[in-house]
Amino acid sequence: LSEYATERLMKGWTSPIYAFYNPTFRIGYEGGRRYHAFQCAAKGCKKEVRRFLNGSNATSTSNLIKHARKCFGKDTVERAKEYGTAATARDELASELNDYKPATITASFKRQSDKGAVSYMHRQHTKTETRCLIVRWCAKHGRPFKIVKDEEFLILMKTGRPTHYVPSPATVSRDVRQAFVNCRRRVAALLQNYDGKLSFESDCWTSPNHHPFMAVVVHFEHKGQPLTMLLDAIILPKVRSLNLPHV
Repeated sequence: LSEYATERLMKGWTSPIYAFYNPTFRIGYEGGRRYHAFQCAAKGCKKEVRRFLNGSNATSTSNLIKHARKCFGKDTVERAKEYGTAATARDELASELNDYKPATITASFKRQSDKGAVSYMHRQHTKTETRCLIVRWCAKHGRPFKIVKDEEFLILMKTGRPTHYVPSPATVSRDVRQAFVNCRRRVAALLQNYDGKLSFESDCWTSPNHHPFMAVVVHFEHKGQPLTMLLDAIILPKVRSLNLPHV
């Protein structure tokens, strides 16, 4: 395309989402199809979002929005929409867009492949996001709540950003309890409204220190996938031996 045609084409791209990409674009071909390629503006990100021109999505911004949310965060993308145009959003968010660098904190635990790849974001977490991730970390891996006060942990979290928020052990404890209450409520609603068969199972055992335990689990199918949930694990007050007759 000529410089005039390119400039005229870009004048029609006024959506604020273009603020998260370099002002210029590249034209390429793949399998005989022409596309426009937009380079992400985040420092260190080499992602190039392609938009093919031979279909109904020739002017779609859905893939641009999807990647921008991954790099800059949903809140920043939503805030850009308030500015109305790409030019205004680029000016208002200039300091944020220019300062973004690849982060070293996991932004999402969603698995991208069977190999366990984890995605990262280009901004620090908010206070709420930090609290949520620490709750998940402690619950999933059995970490003690007071780990957030470990000197080495604080060095990792605050080096280069000394004002970064880290919750106290008391806050982590309260958040874990609240997360458990919410999770229990959702599981109860799921099982009570389940339109199908539920298979319950119990298992009893004695720990090495001679404490008897019993666990109750439920098996069912959810969205085509088999699921198993631990409903409860309790210490039994008494243990009785039961001799069953041979059948």
